Amino acid sequence: MRTFIAIELPDQLKHHLDEAIVSLRQLPGAELVRWSPSETVHLTLKFLGDVSGEQVEAVQQALEGGLAGKDGISFRIGRSIGCFPNWRQPRVYWIGVEGDQGRLAKTNSVIEGSLAPLGIKPEGRPFHPHLTIGRVKRHTVGKLLAELSEQLRNHEFEELGEVQVRGVSLMKSDLRPTGAVHTRIHAVELGPVGP
Repeated sequence: MRTFIAIELPDQLKHHLDEAIVSLRQLPGAELVRWSPSETVHLTLKFLGDVSGEQVEAVQQALEGGLAGKDGISFRIGRSIGCFPNWRQPRVYWIGVEGDQGRLAKTNSVIEGSLAPLGIKPEGRPFHPHLTIGRVKRHTVGKLLAELSEQLRNHEFEELGEVQVRGVSLMKSDLRPTGAVHTRIHAVELGPVGP
């Protein structure tokens, strides 16, 4: 089962995200990107990949133990767009997260530490909170992609909204021809949003 740990977004924010993505689809070259439907957009804290049914139960217990008593988190969905790995050869476009990135990074670190005894290795790179909004179609290169990237690099939205995080979800991802379908397997509650 393909799984990941994430913060799910409230419906109102997804509505604002839909509007933002519709505006991006109007840009010249936007057809070179598979834009994410808002119902699949989330803030990934840890990608686990394929895990067995037994491992899923162990992951749930590890998350419950690691996150017990932790405060909720507040962050805002930013105004700017970024990409991975770089603007010369973009593969993924994302919207940044503003606000309490320190607490998000700490939550990520707690999750990494809780899962390490299960043999789940930590990421080898720093945590960078973001919302993936589109993936460049395979084998896409050339002037049109460069022009689209330049427009996206200079594009600014109004702030899309604030998220008050009161829980972290273990999700499963089913890959289908029409795109990934994400389903919550388990949710761990967090406390009130701290100061």
